[in-house]
This record gives sequence, C-alpha cells and structure tokens, in this order.
Amino acid sequence: MRTVFFILIFSISIFSYGQYNLNANSSGYEEYKLVIGEEEYRIDSISFTKIKSEWINKIEILKSDEEKNIYGNKNGLVLIYLQKQYYSESENILNELELITQKERIVQEELNIIVDAIVQSRLKEVSVIQKETMPVSFLSNRNEKSKLPPPPIQDRIRYSKSLFESFIEVKTLSKSDCEQMISSISSNTTYIINSEKISKKVLSKSYLDSLFDVANDSAYNKIREEFGTSCFIRVSTPIFNETMDRVVLAIDYYCGYLYGEGLVFVLEKKKNKWCIIDERGRWVS
Repeated sequence: MRTVFFILIFSISIFSYGQYNLNANSSGYEEYKLVIGEEEYRIDSISFTKIKSEWINKIEILKSDEEKNIYGNKNGLVLIYLQKQYYSESENILNELELITQKERIVQEELNIIVDAIVQSRLKEVSVIQKETMPVSFLSNRNEKSKLPPPPIQDRIRYSKSLFESFIEVKTLSKSDCEQMISSISSNTTYIINSEKISKKVLSKSYLDSLFDVANDSAYNKIREEFGTSCFIRVSTPIFNETMDRVVLAIDYYCGYLYGEGLVFVLEKKKNKWCIIDERGRWVS
C-alpha cells in the first residue's frame, strides 16, 4: 500500500514571483513526477521549480521500500498533482523539457561521430578514450598556451572568453554563435562516449584515475601494454551552436609525462559529415 503524506507544511518556501521549491537539497528527494489527470510525467528539479504554487492540488511522497524499488530511487518519489485548470500551463513545461531531452539525444549521437572523426583524422596514435566527457567552464582572459609538462590529469576543461573572441576574428564562428554557445554552457553537464560507436577502446574515468594513482610512467606503460600505444585522450562536453552544425570540443591528449598537448577544435557539419575547420593549442609539452 502506498505510503502517502499529504503535505500541509513540508519545507515549502514561496518565492516573490509566486513559485515554490520543495527544498530538495535538504529533504533528499531526487525524483519528481507531475500528475496530469490519469498520466504521470517524470520531470527534473529545474522543471519542478517552474511549477507555480497555485497550480498544485496536492503533493504525495512515496517512500516505502517497495516503492523505492519500483520507481528506482533510493530517496523516494514526489508526486505533484495539478489542478485541472492549470493543465495547459504545465504542458508548456513538459514540452520544453521534451525539447531539451531531444536535443540531448542528438548531442549524444553526434558526440560519438565527432570524437571518432577527430581520432581518425588528427590523433591517430590514440588507443584509449575516456568514457565520460569533462564538464566545461570559463577562465578569465589570459594566455592559456604554455610549454610545460602536461598539467595534472584534470576533471574539467576551462576555456577563456578570448578564445571565443579569436574564433569570431577569423570567422570560424559568428558572434551570435559564440554568444549562444557561452550562454548555453552548464558546468555540470557530461555525456557518455559509446564504446560501440567509437573505433578506439573506451575506458571509464575511474579506471584511468586508478592507473594514475601511481607513478605516471608505469601508468603509461600499462596503457601501452594493454592497448597498443601509451596515448589516451579526455574529451570535453561539446558546445554546439543553435543550428547544431558547428561545435567546439576540447581534448587533452596524453602520451607520456613529457609528451602531450591540450587542443581545442571547431568542427562544421557539411553534407552530413563533421570536418575540422579550426584547431588551437591550450597547453603543450
């Protein structure tokens, strides 16, 4: 039987613009479903915050062990029941969420093709690719390229705005492309590279990290012994323009403690094929 809590007072805070938040950080709930009539729609925490308090008829929290197993969430599930007169407003949120989901699927599909194209045409010595992409963020403007040993293995790619300004100068990207790309960046977004759609071996970040818990030389030797060369890459989360026909992608390329480089590629999709149209160095050794 469902464990149902009708919420009268439960960590609900009202914002000045009429929206509310169920205080998910403190309550620990990670899954939300919007109930519209007889249908239930899974939504994320961002979409949840767009639901106005006056739309809501009631909220239920399902948190029995049986329900956790059924819904696949260890912290329980929050059901938000809407009043009938607000169904149309909530459907706008669902449509927006669906568009985001569709775009994420396209990005995931294109990412595999793009990475494989770069490896086949530019980084042929690579034998291993990290499975998870690295999130991206921005640094203050400065000269990023330096002739030093490769930096410690990083979990994040950091761009400077001056890099994007230089793309505009040489007309690799338009000003509107760059503005849209910069505004679309989420510092927590990652994607998974599909091992079945890439010509090189794909290994998890946790496995690669475990190799580099010891001395670098032995880690590179192990990669060479198991996969043919000592070279591996970590790929950034891609940044696409609005029309999804240009993309910025950074790669950290490692072949040894004193042999590697950080690269940034701009690719364009022409006749259904991704081609490199610009390449910059971020660091080199």
